[in-house]
Amino acid sequence: MNQAASWAKRSAAAVWHPCTQMQWLEEHPVHLIQSAQGAWLVEEQGRRVLDAISSWWVNLWGHGHPAIVAALKDQLDRLDHVMLAGLTHQPVVELSERLSLRTGGTWVIVFMGPMVLRPRKWPSR
Repeated sequence: MNQAASWAKRSAAAVWHPCTQMQWLEEHPVHLIQSAQGAWLVEEQGRRVLDAISSWWVNLWGHGHPAIVAALKDQLDRLDHVMLAGLTHQPVVELSERLSLRTGGTWVIVFMGPMVLRPRKWPSR
């Protein structure tokens, strides 16, 4: 069994693959992606695959975009993650304010969830 097949088998046993018929994975294993750059995913064997949906619209500017990578590295050097239960930090305040301004103030407050940003319109207390 080659490395890609081994990882595909382990993945089928341990990972829930959304929008994938799990019972088909033995017959149609997932593809092992080793790297990505721009609009391209690169499989273990070096085969390039066009990421035509930007990995579910997450990488609209492409994988490994230099400006985004630099901004992420800069942020990680200062602060990686802090929960918002009773705590705050400058980047989350600034992002929330910018999102609110983009809606013309329609979003009074922004809830940062584990997977998405959700607008909330709560009355002022």
